[in-house]
Amino acid sequence: FSVETTLNKMAAVSAQPRLSFDHDLRHAYSPISLRLSSGAKSLDGVLEIMRMRIEAESVFCNSLQKIIGCSTNLMSHIPSTESIRRDGLDALYSDLKNEYTQRMAYLNSLKEDVQGPLVKMKDYYYSQNKIFQNQTKSNIQSLKKHQKEFEKLKE
Repeated sequence: FSVETTLNKMAAVSAQPRLSFDHDLRHAYSPISLRLSSGAKSLDGVLEIMRMRIEAESVFCNSLQKIIGCSTNLMSHIPSTESIRRDGLDALYSDLKNEYTQRMAYLNSLKEDVQGPLVKMKDYYYSQNKIFQNQTKSNIQSLKKHQKEFEKLKE
C-alpha cells in the first residue's frame, strides 16, 4: 500500500455525505424495536405457561389433600387389626402423604426457584426496553436538532 492509495481512500471516505437518521439509520431502529417487543412477548408466554403449570400442580395438591382426608376418615372406622387396613390402607395412606409432600416441595420450588426469577427478569427486561426506547427517542431528537443546526450553518 502506498501513501497515495491511502490518501485517496481517506478522501473518498470523507467525501461521503453525512448519515441521516431518516435516510440511513431508520432501518436499524425498527428491527431492534421489533426484536425487543417479540422478546417481551416470548417472556410473557413462558411466564403464562409457568403460571398454568403452578395452577395445575396446586389443583393436584389440593385433590391429594382431600383424598388424604377421606383416607383418614375411612381408616378411623376400620380397626388397625383388620387386614384391609394393615395390608392396604396404611400403605396407600403413606404413599398419598409422601406424594403430597413431594408435590408441595415441587410446587414451592416452581414458585420460588423458577417463577420468581422469571418475574424479576421480565421486570428488568421491560425496564431496560423502556430505557432503550427513551434513549433512542432522545438520540433521534438530538440528531434532528443537530442536523437542523448544521443546515443553518451551511447556509
